[in-house]
Amino acid sequence: MAASATDVLVRREQRRFGWRVAFVLTLGFVVAELAAWPLAFIVPLLAVQFLAVLPAAPTGRQMLLVVLVTLATTSLAIFVSELLRDRPAAYLAVLFAVFALAFYLDNFPKTKMIATLLLLSNAILPILAMQDSIASIGMRDTLIYGSLVGLLLAWLAHALFPSVRTLSAAAGTPPAPTLSPVGGEWLRAAILLLPVGYFLGRPDEASFPFVVAVFSILRQVEQGMGRRLAVGLLIGNLIGGLAASIGYAVLSLFPDFTTLVLVLLVAGLLFGGRIAVAGPKAPVYVIALIVFITLLGLGLIEFTSGSAEQFAQRFWGVLKGALYTLAALVLFAGRRAPAAAVRAP
Repeated sequence: MAASATDVLVRREQRRFGWRVAFVLTLGFVVAELAAWPLAFIVPLLAVQFLAVLPAAPTGRQMLLVVLVTLATTSLAIFVSELLRDRPAAYLAVLFAVFALAFYLDNFPKTKMIATLLLLSNAILPILAMQDSIASIGMRDTLIYGSLVGLLLAWLAHALFPSVRTLSAAAGTPPAPTLSPVGGEWLRAAILLLPVGYFLGRPDEASFPFVVAVFSILRQVEQGMGRRLAVGLLIGNLIGGLAASIGYAVLSLFPDFTTLVLVLLVAGLLFGGRIAVAGPKAPVYVIALIVFITLLGLGLIEFTSGSAEQFAQRFWGVLKGALYTLAALVLFAGRRAPAAAVRAP
């Protein structure tokens, strides 16, 4: 009877997690679109990631800290990119150190949100600044507003769909995070630095989804991964890309606000539900959800005659980013440790 009661509690918690994901995804997109923020999909992207790393509703202190950290990291990223624009070697060295610090902080639950903001600010803002300085300022503001709105949405999601706190330790309390082997952060920083440095010199339509795919995978995989896990993560990218393509096609046929809400709600429930029950395979669906948000969000920026072609370019950008990252991990990290180790989402 005890096992049966525990199973009921676990299933209830899984359903509530799925509803929380669907809630922050849908409302995050809606709020950002209504506010007409640049790159509005950043809001639900942050909200989903905050929800994944916060086991309970964020406190007021956490909200204030994250907003201040966002303001500091984004402003510093733009300042350093402008300061070292004509000194590429020095700038790449600074980015390498920042990426390594971010991946190190990502090992600890209390600093995962800071790691997310460091990676987004320093991997994305410099590339946007090279394309359009005004766009980089808009992205900085969206990150600042988005971090606050994302935390408020996470708090509201926990309030509406509270966690089942009576789960026993045997019911599946997530294990403590496993630190990467020595040098793991440096390796991942180097893998991320290469495409960022390339796109700083040659920014294009695929740069944003490519880089997002790279650091999303690097955050989900520990050093030392097998080929089976690599294939699983590649499939996660394909699932997210396919879901975004379907959502984009539906919105192209029925371009109204109600359709957008329904597409987001269905996607949030499907991905959130799979993340909650997938166990060790959860990172596959985490990456799929991130890819879905990124691609659909970029596709929503404009519905013009050329947007379908741009969407296809961005889809291939995600796929190429995944292939590059997985190949680098298997080639370099895979040789050091035979066993695969996957992060909890």
